[in-house]
Parts: sequence; structure tokens; C-alpha cells
Amino acid sequence: MAGANNKRKCFTCDRENNTYTCEGCSKRFCVIHIPEHHQRLNEELHHIVDDYNEFKERINEQKQYSQSYTVIEQIDQWGKVSIEKIKQKAKDSREMIIGSLQTCINDIETKFNDLNKQIQQLQIQNDFNEINLNYLRNQLRKITEELNNPLNISIQEDPQSFISDIAIISSKKPKLHKWKENGITVAGGNGRGQQLNQLNDAEGIYIDENKNIFIADYENHRIIEWKYNGKEGQIIAGGNDKGNRMDQLNEPTNITVDQQNHSIIIAEQGNRRVIQWLNQKQQILIDNTDCFGLAMDKNGFLYVSDWKTHEVRQWKMGEYNNEAIVVAGGNGEGDELSQLNYPTFIFVDEDQSVYVSDTFNHRVMKWRKDAKEGTVVAGGNDQGRNLNQLSEPQGVIVDDLGQIYVADYGNHRVMRWCEEKDEGEIIVGENGEGNQSNQLNLPTGLCFDHEGNLYVVDWGNDRIQNYNLRTNNIFHRMGMPGPAPIPLLGEMFNVVRRGMYKNDMALIKKYGKIVGIYEGTIPIILVTDLDILRNVLIKDSHVFINRRTPEGGVGPFEHGLTTLKDEQWKNARSIVSPTFSTAKLKAMHSLMNDVSDMFNERLLEYADKQEIFDIKTINGQYTLDNIASCLFGIETNSLKNENIILINHLRKFFTFTLARIFLLIIFLTPRLGAYLGKKGYSFLPMDSMEYTTTIVNQVLARRRQRLEKRNDFIQIMIDHEEEIKDQEGQQSKLLKKTLSDKEILSQALVFLIAGYETTSVLMSFFFYIMATEPVIQEKIYQEIRQEIGDDEVTYEKLNQLQYLDMVINETLRMYPPFIRFDRVASKDYQLGNYLIPKGTIINVPVYPIHHDSEAWPEPEKFIPERFLPAEKAKRHPMAFLAFGDGPRQAQIFALEAKLGIVRALRLVEFERCERTEIPIQLGNVTILNSKNGIFLRVVRRSQ
Repeated sequence: MAGANNKRKCFTCDRENNTYTCEGCSKRFCVIHIPEHHQRLNEELHHIVDDYNEFKERINEQKQYSQSYTVIEQIDQWGKVSIEKIKQKAKDSREMIIGSLQTCINDIETKFNDLNKQIQQLQIQNDFNEINLNYLRNQLRKITEELNNPLNISIQEDPQSFISDIAIISSKKPKLHKWKENGITVAGGNGRGQQLNQLNDAEGIYIDENKNIFIADYENHRIIEWKYNGKEGQIIAGGNDKGNRMDQLNEPTNITVDQQNHSIIIAEQGNRRVIQWLNQKQQILIDNTDCFGLAMDKNGFLYVSDWKTHEVRQWKMGEYNNEAIVVAGGNGEGDELSQLNYPTFIFVDEDQSVYVSDTFNHRVMKWRKDAKEGTVVAGGNDQGRNLNQLSEPQGVIVDDLGQIYVADYGNHRVMRWCEEKDEGEIIVGENGEGNQSNQLNLPTGLCFDHEGNLYVVDWGNDRIQNYNLRTNNIFHRMGMPGPAPIPLLGEMFNVVRRGMYKNDMALIKKYGKIVGIYEGTIPIILVTDLDILRNVLIKDSHVFINRRTPEGGVGPFEHGLTTLKDEQWKNARSIVSPTFSTAKLKAMHSLMNDVSDMFNERLLEYADKQEIFDIKTINGQYTLDNIASCLFGIETNSLKNENIILINHLRKFFTFTLARIFLLIIFLTPRLGAYLGKKGYSFLPMDSMEYTTTIVNQVLARRRQRLEKRNDFIQIMIDHEEEIKDQEGQQSKLLKKTLSDKEILSQALVFLIAGYETTSVLMSFFFYIMATEPVIQEKIYQEIRQEIGDDEVTYEKLNQLQYLDMVINETLRMYPPFIRFDRVASKDYQLGNYLIPKGTIINVPVYPIHHDSEAWPEPEKFIPERFLPAEKAKRHPMAFLAFGDGPRQAQIFALEAKLGIVRALRLVEFERCERTEIPIQLGNVTILNSKNGIFLRVVRRSQ
């Protein structure tokens, strides 16, 4: 604290003596009075510690009683008198305040803890002075002020609502997720010029699916294509000085691409025309127009903004000689809702609503289809820098959530607005005008790539900036919880590492019942909220008809029910569904009995030899023989080790090597998957698909020639063909058409894979339960003896075994064969609190639903009585999804399993052995199976 000095006067006694300087106050003290000074500093430190402890108690009180905050009481009162429809608003507002208070108090507590560490450090070191104490006092004062006034909150009512709405007004704004603050220069940025690595007053841009950037290079009178990660661009139109020749451009302002023929459409302000550029040839589409902005909608209509006539017009592609339709403005220059003032950039959404940057009115207008006037969706409050203002807005785009992005040209920033909100938020360019990576200078054009990354034309800096959205994916913009995606792999990395069922459990535990994740680069929503699932799978099932399919590489599966979409799916399903009627299943029963005879012979062999065996192997053979017989009309006899070549090919469909998993991940990336599919690659075994296709085509040919007839799936399809031929000229009341040979093969392969996994996995876990739960096995056996005895096991008698059904269902609950199934939204949809866009994939993780303790108390215990009628009535209908939402197709697989189980249990008793794994370990793949073999032994029953 102090240093020795020569003889000088002591500050306390004023005597000249050997003195020591205090570094904090710079005063000198003698050897007698320096300890007194030190003691006084210690006392002041103790006072600060006491104050700290006092405020620590106040923090704990605030944490304990934060819910009694007066504003929350007002919200509670408002919630009670409001109608049921808006009670959710009160809940959300209450949670917002509690969360804000808790966050604020946690922040204060963190600061107090940091201060406490500093105090403790000073006490330990015993080396401090006035400077240290003043710093501690100031810190304590600031924290005290923050604690005394943690939040300035009030309620703002909206009198325009049918009842008074409320909003939370807080002095502490929530942290909004933004793009990465620092942009990456992806084009230009090498000064203003006409070299291939330079730009000169670029205006509009277009990003293709490969992230190549097409740039309207205004003052260079050219269109530049800048390849993804390229160091320079290449001229694809113009670049031959300013002019109106066929090889020249004059001040191009905007560009778009016609997806039909991949031609480039360019707005030329200097030549007052819109041209099409295809294969180095130019064609004038629209002449004598003071064009600026361009856009195309999904129907192929072209939209052009005219800055001089203050309007936006629409042309049908190929009909440019006809008079255009005015879709925005057209009522002269002005600031009325029916007018525009210098419209520039435009955007058209899927509903053909037109968004217009109304530049000199400092606003963005939205004109709905056929509307006579527009609505202000951004700005419109004079020119300025406030969050409710714009300054000469330029580029405008709308994301898949309906959020509006505006290049706020005069304010050097990009803003995001939600329709009907009074203010926008700054997402890029909060640091003022400049040329740093976190600054913009007069931004103009905007564009998203297919991953949602934002591209900004930084006009004043002659560069294109990219703001990467790796940490700002679609789910963050929705406000949906979920993990940050791992580049390229997304959650597939964790699925391979942990196993899908474990990863799903971890995600739902951490993030809740609606979780946004990425598989590869594809966004997926996991939903375990049972009420929402009921809407998706039942109430609104017409919105979720389609399943997710990989892009390319599916081979003969392309015509299967899991791949077909919309009307094609409905038609195929209407033809295939009768296969699973009661009458058809009864007809297949005899085929299954033949396979069951071989299954029982194998079991008796093991019993007589007292041999330990892997039940998974024999169940797989039983299932494969049954499906091949009932669907393909082929006797594989794998239980007798016959037809080895065919069996090996069929088994390949169920063998996932590392190479196939890698290819599957690739096919989850749409662009790469589509490309590889066109090149003939597949994540399915090509040789096995070709071999199976040949076999099925041979069976079809023999059936049509009536050389053989069986009660199987292929015969049902052949019989249906003949019915349709007999009804030619008449309208079938039941079915619309027949299936082609490719479609028959596709359905058969789909049923092969779905049935094999479902039945073999179910039977394997079922027999494992029998061996490890002998009381339950004996109860099932007694039920079989009572209901069937030694009689033939018929279809009707199988349905009388109620306890067996309960045990099978409990097995499926604990070990659901398919860990997930999915649906795809065919239009924008309100999923709980989230508006999801068309094309969103909903994934239903079955394992976490089946192991949710709210629906299933003690979920890791095997309790068949959960499926007693009285217990089932207490549960939510979506709590049990063993067969997804398609139990009709699962009937054949359930029948196959029950027949094999009942006939086996009449002959043998299953027992555990020294190689039986307890508890059983589960594998990491998408199908829930045991990680290792399930080794058991069987003994003959005495009867």
C-alpha cells in the first residue's frame, strides 16, 4: 500500500519523521499513524461488504417475489375479464415480464458476484487504497441503482381491438437475433472501375440456386455473373460501352431470370426498355418504358416499375405486345395510398401481392392482387433515421415468414419490418456510413440465397456483401427453439454419434415439444405436442398429405406411396388400400400359415438340440418369407436356407453400410441429391433393385398369362386390371385406374421394407420380453389355450386374444420400430404459435412420445395393463403412434406377427440364457433395433 520515503511531515501528527506514502491518497504517514490509516481503510471496506450483503438479500427477495410485480397483477386482472380467445396474450405477456425481471436480476447478481470476488481478493492480499475503494463504491452505487429500478414497464392498450389489447413497453429492449454483424465481400470491393474484379454503381442483383450472383453493373453498362467464391466476374451481357446496339446495354438497373428457359431479363433505364438475353442474343420485350425494378411471379408474369409514370405494370410472358395491367400506382405522382412517387425496386409474393419501394415517399407499399390502393408496410412517417422511418428506400424482399427487408439507402442500413408493426428493426448497418465490414454506404439491391443468407448491394462501396445465416436460420426468425446447426450435416452428426432416439430425447428435453433442427441443410420441425399432432395428422391431414422424399436416387421407389404426392398419391392409395381389407387378409392367411410351419420347425430344432440362437435372425427369415410370399408371390424359403441369391439381394435393402449412410446424408442435400440422382447414383443397392425388378416383372408376366394364381398383392393388382378392362366405357364407382408395372413394383418394395422392419423388430423384442418376463409369457399361453386350444389358428380367433394385443402394444410402445415419421405442409400453416411456410417438413419423433412420463407413468417399465380399455380412454389418442397414422397398412404386418407368435408359444417356451443381454442395448440407426444379437433358448412344452 505504501512506500518508504525520506524524513517529511506526517499527515496526521504533522511531525517531521520517516514517513511512508500511501499510493491511493498520495499522503505521507509516520510509522505510528500508517497503521491507523490502514485500519480506517479496512473499516470502510467492511462497510462496503455490509452494503453488498444487504443488497444481496434484496436480490433474493426480488427473485422470490418477482411474480407479485404490480404490472403482472394488472395483466392478471386483464386476463380474467378478457374472452378465452386472448388469454394466451396475457400468459405470454406475463412470462415476458417475469423472464425480463429474472434476466435483469440475474445480471445484477452476476455483477454483485464479480464485485464480491474483487473484495475478497483485496482482503486476501491486504493491499488496497482509496483508488480501489472509490472504484468499489462506484460499482456498488451503479448496481444499487440498477436494482432499485430494474425495469421501467407499463401497459399500452390498443383501443382499436374489439377488446382492449395490451403490449409490454419496457425500457430494456430484448436482444433481437441479427445477421452476423460483419459482412463478407463476395463480389467487387476492389475500388470503382471496369475491371472484372470491380463494379461501378451496381444496382440490382439475382442469386441462383448455386449461389452465383448476377449483377446489374449500372455505370459499366453490363451484367456480371460472379461465380460462387469467385475472385472476379464474367460479362454475360453488354460490356461493349454504352449504347443501344444488340451487343450493348445502357444503365441496367435490375435483373431477373426466367426459370422456364433460363434467360436473363434486364431493365435498361438508359435505353428505356426491358430486354431478354439468351445465348448471347438480345430480344426487346418492352419498349418505351422508364423502367427500374423487375420481378417475376410463379405464374410467369413479369412486373416492371416505371419511375416516371409512378406505377408498376404486369405483363404475361410472351404477350408483350398486349397492353399491360397496372397493379400498383398509376394515379399520378403523390403520397396518397393510391399513388406512388418514384417507384424503384419491387417484389412479388406467392399471392401476387406487389411490394414497392416508394422511394421519394420514404415508404414501402404493398398492393394486393386487384387492389385499388396499397397499404404502407414500412416507413411512411417522413424521411428520417428513427425506427419508424426510412430515407429513400431501395431494394425490398420478403422472406418465407412474411417479414419485409428494406435497403434503407439514405440511412446506410437494412431494416426488417413485420406487416402492421409501427417500427422496424435494424439488422445490418447499425454502425453508420463507412466501408468497414460492419458498415454500409448507400445500399440498393437485396436478395436471399436458397439457404436464407442475405446479400446486399453496397452501392457506395462498389461491392456485394453477404451476411451469413448459419446462426440465424429460419427457426431463429420464427422464434422457435432449437440447436445451432452444424455446417452441412446439421443434426445428422449427432444422430450418427448418439443414435436417433437418444438425440430426439435430448432435443425435446432441452428445447421443448416443438423443436427446429436441420438435417443436412434441410430445416425440420420435431413435434411432440399431442394436440398439435392431432391437428396435423387428423383434423388438417389434407394439408399434410405428402411425405418427405429424397431428391433423386430412389430408383423404383419413385412411384411408391411414400414418394407420390397429392392427387397421384390419392389415386394410388385408392387402388392399393383394398389389399388390406379383412377379406383380402383372410385370403393371405393360408400363405402365412405355410411360412409359420417352417418357423415352428426351426424353433423345435433349437429346442431339441438345446441350442442357444439369435432370435433376430430367425425372425428376419420368417418375415422375409412372409412378405415375399404375400406381396411378390415368391417363395424365398429363407428359413430353409434356399434361394440364397434372391435372399441376399432382398437383405441388401435392410443393410446400411457407412457408404450408404454417407450417400443418404448427401441425398438429404437437395441440390446435390438431385444432381447425383440424374447421374444414376442411389443410396439404395442398384444391383438388388435390378434383380428384384426382373423377378417381379417375370411374376407379373406369368400372372397375366394365367400360368399361376395366388392370394397375394400382385394377384390383387392383376385382378383389378381385369375388372377395369371389363368396365371399359363405364365409370368405375370404386377405383379410377390401374397401376402400371413400375407402380406395382414400387408399392411392393415399399411394403417389403416397411413390413420387414416392423414385423421382425416387433417379434424380436416380443420374444425378448417373453424370456425376461416369464409371468407375462405364461399369462399369454393360458389365454391361447383358453381361446384356441389345439384348434387351427384362424384370423377370427387371433382377434379374440385381448391380453396378447395388450402385450404387443406395450412392446411397440417401449420399442417402436420406426423412430420417426414425417409430413410436409402443402401450404402455409399455423403450427401452434408458429406460422410455418409451405413445404415445411414436420417430423414426429415416436420414441420420445412413447416414453413421455406425462402420458406413460414409469415409461421404462413394461406394463401391458396400460392398454386396458379404461386406461386407453384416459390417454390422449396421439400418445400411441406405433404405426404412425397408417394402421390400415400395418394390419398385414400385425397379422403376420401375431400368427407367428401364437403358433410358436403353443409349441415352445422362451427362456433367457447366459448370452441374453439385460438390459438390452439399442442401436443407433433410424430403425429401432437391438445393438447386438438377442440370444435366447427355447424348450418344448409338455402339451
